[in-house]
Amino acid sequence: MARRGLFTMKKKFLKLVIIILLMNTFAALAIAQDGFQLYYQAKKLLYQREYDQALQTFDSLKTLYPDSKFLDDAEFWSGYILQRQKKYTESFRSYENLKKQYPTSAWVDDAEIQQIGIAEKMATTGDRKYIDFLVNKLHSADKSIKYQASVSLGKLNDPRALPGLRQIANNGDRDMGRMAKSLIQQIESKKTARPPKGRIIRRPPQEIQDREINKRTMQPSPKKQQPKGTVQTGKKSLPPKSQQRQQPIAKPKKQQPKSPTKK
Repeated sequence: MARRGLFTMKKKFLKLVIIILLMNTFAALAIAQDGFQLYYQAKKLLYQREYDQALQTFDSLKTLYPDSKFLDDAEFWSGYILQRQKKYTESFRSYENLKKQYPTSAWVDDAEIQQIGIAEKMATTGDRKYIDFLVNKLHSADKSIKYQASVSLGKLNDPRALPGLRQIANNGDRDMGRMAKSLIQQIESKKTARPPKGRIIRRPPQEIQDREINKRTMQPSPKKQQPKGTVQTGKKSLPPKSQQRQQPIAKPKKQQPKSPTKK
């Protein structure tokens, strides 16, 4: 009886081991089918700063496993890699795809924060699309996004950032409040220093103006121009020789011989 009981316990133990092994196998297959291995490999390459290989691996994950639960992760990190490579237009588009395709993803807020940083850089090129994006985020219900957009617009000296910056100055922490106050002062000084519309007349410094005035007061009065051909001689000017009248030359008188005196 004791041997039969021991045999029965060994049999049950073997069944339990087999069940556990099967469960692990199915779990491994499920993980493989979900693309976890590719996702793990891509993240490892990302941390090693092998950006091109990491980006290719994330793309393979999205292609081979279209139903994977790691697709939104792959999209976010793809945008991050492109951003690190300074491919800002492609990175901005990748973050936008994440928000549209996976609106309930936990990465949506992070994607918007990254987009604000990209928009700030691209707005300096004069592209109105990125400026409009920042202005639109000023009305976000999420305060972190609203404040981040206000700071970015403030760095661009856009007065539309002032309401959000004032809120940060009053309600934010010490560092954020100090930065907001600095941006407010910068924007307001730009507004007051703006020249009036129309033609700008640049005046020389006061020293140059005084010097010019002194020169004018010290200069002698301009001389009257003499007509051409006149000869300057002392007090009076004489006409040219061609215009002077020729006076007749008096002939010397003949001297009469003196009569001899009588002795």
